[in-house]
Amino acid sequence: MKNGQIIVSPDYEQVCPFSVETKSEHIYYVYLEYQRAPSNTTVDRSLKSNASGQQGDISFIVTENSKVELDVPIGVYKLYYCVGTTWYGTKDKFGEETGYYSSNELLDFYADSQYYRGHSLELWKQSEGNFEDHTISEDSFPDTEETSSETSSQNSMQDRMNAFKEKARQGSSFSSGRTAGSGQTSGKYLTTDELPDNPGDMNQLAADWLAYPAYDSDFHAVEPEITIRKGEKTKLSLFRSEKYNGASYSYVWYGGGDVSLDWAGNGVGWAGHSHVGYITATEVCTIFMSAKDSDGITAHMVIHVK
Repeated sequence: MKNGQIIVSPDYEQVCPFSVETKSEHIYYVYLEYQRAPSNTTVDRSLKSNASGQQGDISFIVTENSKVELDVPIGVYKLYYCVGTTWYGTKDKFGEETGYYSSNELLDFYADSQYYRGHSLELWKQSEGNFEDHTISEDSFPDTEETSSETSSQNSMQDRMNAFKEKARQGSSFSSGRTAGSGQTSGKYLTTDELPDNPGDMNQLAADWLAYPAYDSDFHAVEPEITIRKGEKTKLSLFRSEKYNGASYSYVWYGGGDVSLDWAGNGVGWAGHSHVGYITATEVCTIFMSAKDSDGITAHMVIHVK
């Protein structure tokens, strides 16, 4: 379970910005329940090309003291969220300690003549805050299963990644490119062949990539998911390991342009047990990166280029 992980994925195009930030040691499960089409939108919501149904809701995880930024489909939504310390899934939520809440007002996500309009929420008490919520009962919280718009046999991370691997076996003509390099020593080379040629739902693919395989406590991405600007050389603290035994990395990008990595010292640079280098992407794209050390400990990262 990772910050920003999509639990219920909509079948409609996600175009309106939405962010949720918390200042709490608790985990938040945020749920937007579709109510109706907004009356003031200049664009109607539309189904994704790979939609398997007509799921209009969206839900996701916000981990402790974190912020999630994503896009949601056009619509008017009722916002629900529940809070706890240990996530047990959509059925049990956070167990007996779960606190349930909903917004007092509906949230409009729409398009005008210039932009897609959304919301930014800060879920902590503020003297001048303008978002109001109230406690609700467990029965009032939307009763859904973790679908991600898939059939029940595809609900698990393992099933989806197996499907991705099968697609990869059918060909390796990625939409833009892929490359790889090796670390300071003879770390085992880790390919990104498990990624599909056609990514489909990029948000879901990113969530799956960050959660499979699970991070090891001693070897993980310093920032598993970041956003950078195209054309700008951005400093990157990639992977950190307290028991470094050599590492290999590879990356794939979906979108246009070219991607390059410039490692400090003409190799993998280190500062406080971190790979330190610079990454540049010439066009808007999404980069999926992986690394593995010689002990087989793995880590994944997603870089969004805007």
